[in-house]
Amino acid sequence: MSGHSKWHNIAVKKGKTDAARGKIFTKIGREIAIAVRDCTQERFNRERALEEQHFGNGMRQKSNMIWKCNISRASWQLVFVRGVDPARMGVSENVWRNSEADISGLLRTLIHPEDYAGLVSRVRPEAVAEAYQCGRDEMEFEYRMRIPGDKAYSWYRQITRVFRSPETNDIMADAYIINIDAEKRAEMERSERRQVLQQTLTALGGIFYGLYYVDLDKNTSYTVKSLGGDLVTQLHASFEDTFSAFIDQRVHPDDRARLHDLLSCYRLKRMITEEKHFVRTGYRRKSGDQYRDSILLIQAARFE
Repeated sequence: MSGHSKWHNIAVKKGKTDAARGKIFTKIGREIAIAVRDCTQERFNRERALEEQHFGNGMRQKSNMIWKCNISRASWQLVFVRGVDPARMGVSENVWRNSEADISGLLRTLIHPEDYAGLVSRVRPEAVAEAYQCGRDEMEFEYRMRIPGDKAYSWYRQITRVFRSPETNDIMADAYIINIDAEKRAEMERSERRQVLQQTLTALGGIFYGLYYVDLDKNTSYTVKSLGGDLVTQLHASFEDTFSAFIDQRVHPDDRARLHDLLSCYRLKRMITEEKHFVRTGYRRKSGDQYRDSILLIQAARFE
């Protein structure tokens, strides 16, 4: 029994020693893993901050206004504004401010009332931090803003880039605000033209003998309503060839040259370029053995 007790005591002692060593090795391994992870994160933060610096240098020439925000500390500063004295906005360049009420009040004076609530809800520090934690490091918003000195609101696009500071590990955000008023108004104008064209086609579809849709870029045409009055959807490979055949077969000889010239891709594209979006001309169309007076209406518009 003494031998059994001896080996039992040795096993118990060895087990305690191994457990103590295991705790030490586990602690050391955990510290190594944390050190490696911190080192990797720190390197990533440095590279990301350098990337943001290069991005900001390129965006400065395009931006009308640049803001820098410390999301973790809920502070902000105006870095740059083009063509306006920052004092007219009640702020100073490159001065950190910590009051969220100040930025909300400033945005209220700048942003269009219809866009204010939606923008503020998305640029609040909590919202930006949550989006960053979910993996979003770039966000875009479009809204109307009136900078002091402007008579009317203009459309702007805000590009917000989020990253961590390699020095403090705080969540930072750089907001670049670009004027897109001309682009936005052109888009709205194209949308209005598209709506007017659709209304025109709908209204004329019930009274016209023929209704066609022409894609000038692809030189194709679609028969929306045939000469017989039936609604069809027929694709023609070449718009000019299709209408040339129609003119040669159904139009009075004295009117053919004029319609050939009018219904050409070159002439129709010039109409759009010169913003002549509506043309009306008369011609004589063959019906049986006789020619009847008819009217050709062209509604032209540019779509994307």
